[in-house]
Amino acid sequence: MDTAYLSLDAAGRDRWIRNRRPDRLPVDPRRPYAFVEEAELGPDGTLWSTAVVFLTNGECAFGCLMCDLWRQTLRRQAGPTPCSPQIAAVVPQPQRYRMVKLYNAGSFFDPAVINPSEYDAILAAVGGVRRVVVECHPAFLNRHFRDFAARCRHTGVELEVAMGLETADPVALARLNKRMSVEDFESGVAAVRREGAFARAFVLVRAPWQSEADGRRWALESIRLAQAAGCDAVTMIPTRAGNGAMDRLLETGEWAPPALSTVESLLAESLHVNSGRVFVDDWDLERLATCRDCGPDRVGAIRMMNRTQRPVAPLACGSGCRP
Repeated sequence: MDTAYLSLDAAGRDRWIRNRRPDRLPVDPRRPYAFVEEAELGPDGTLWSTAVVFLTNGECAFGCLMCDLWRQTLRRQAGPTPCSPQIAAVVPQPQRYRMVKLYNAGSFFDPAVINPSEYDAILAAVGGVRRVVVECHPAFLNRHFRDFAARCRHTGVELEVAMGLETADPVALARLNKRMSVEDFESGVAAVRREGAFARAFVLVRAPWQSEADGRRWALESIRLAQAAGCDAVTMIPTRAGNGAMDRLLETGEWAPPALSTVESLLAESLHVNSGRVFVDDWDLERLATCRDCGPDRVGAIRMMNRTQRPVAPLACGSGCRP
């Protein structure tokens, strides 16, 4: 086991993470690096047609251990990249959607990657939708956030801010190099709610140095904490390799991806509690489907629960797959 990372200070951990990075992927600063359409069950119990725009922007200010989103970003020193033309390129008729998610692989309110002078143009580009969702680190819930929230209220658009809690496990959270505490997250949710906006949390399923059982327990605790803090939606993200640092931890046995059955049962148990909407990020979920017999059915069950927000009984498999 390579525990060198754990002995480093924050700056040293940042270097350790960055020194293991593979190459960035090619992106076009004039277009989003990805765009998808989805149907998400809204807070009113109906399916909301949703456009998800993955904006091409500069890299996030925080080099988190588990993050691979930087691979689709421009180098930070490139400065703010116009967003409204990117949105218009893939969402020419925003009124077709009830919700638009604008994800930029970092913090929407970081002025180094999104210019605050573009806020009005961004809202014009999503005109006609009921809700716009952006992502942000709690450290950037600043005057730019309050300005954007006020502009949303003025235009009649609901604002939802998605933040990465990652894990309520204070030891694991500190090791992620996120430069944030559980208390910072709770304060961030409170700040969002004070502006009349909604909050969503991202929660990891099995953070580094967590066993399968610990990963499951802390994911449930993280969902409960986020809901108690005031989040009306939580999205679970199964941890994955591919950013260099996580691949190294996989090699040394300090981390392993969660079992698909764990993700499935976590979602079902969370929905049984009925304390708010809970989803699983199903992007590339098939990579966890290691059993040919039950894997596809588990993926299907997770996607059905995402869509209906109704729990289903976990599947049983007679092939001896990983429990």
